[in-house]
Amino acid sequence: LHVTLNTLLENDEVKKGITPQQSKDKKMEVPFITITNIQKNGTIDFSTTDYCSREYFENKERNKTIAIKKGDILIAITGATIGKLAIVQEERDAAICGDVARLRLKNPAEGKWIANFLNSKYGQMQFYRWKNGSTNFHLATSDIGNFVIVDPEDKDQMIKAIEEMDVATDSLQIVTDLINKIKEKQQNLIPDIIEGETTLKSVQSDVKEWQEF
Repeated sequence: LHVTLNTLLENDEVKKGITPQQSKDKKMEVPFITITNIQKNGTIDFSTTDYCSREYFENKERNKTIAIKKGDILIAITGATIGKLAIVQEERDAAICGDVARLRLKNPAEGKWIANFLNSKYGQMQFYRWKNGSTNFHLATSDIGNFVIVDPEDKDQMIKAIEEMDVATDSLQIVTDLINKIKEKQQNLIPDIIEGETTLKSVQSDVKEWQEF
């Protein structure tokens, strides 16, 4: 079974952000998400966003287009990274620029399924097919809405498998972060003890904690 993407979306349409042009609209009040904030691992880096003014963000008509909600899928639609995407993981005030499209699903529970499909070769082939331009590529929201999405009978089981993989990945990330922390501690061990930044007793306590992890 196949469906077009727009049939899965709120109001059956893909929304595109709007980039403020006037300096008064660029006050550092509300995070403003650009393509560079969409990470390859499917997350959004809010630590390096641009900003827009609260007034610009809260304009009634504009807000319907630029505001994000938890569960939205954000997609880069210009440049060399067309098709890069992320799922909004938390509720917060933030806006999207004109180079970012927003998918707001009728059923938010299907978000990971849709994002996973768009990240797969079946989705990426469609990004490649529909993009326009020779040097500065761009993708129309109407074309994204026409993407063909596989809608299998066992979708619920696939969503569960995707979620279980996410849990496993998060667990492995915790281990990776701990390994990096231990390596950093090891590298700085002698200077930190000599300079009084730590004590051997404290280090031994840390080692015991890590061994029990």
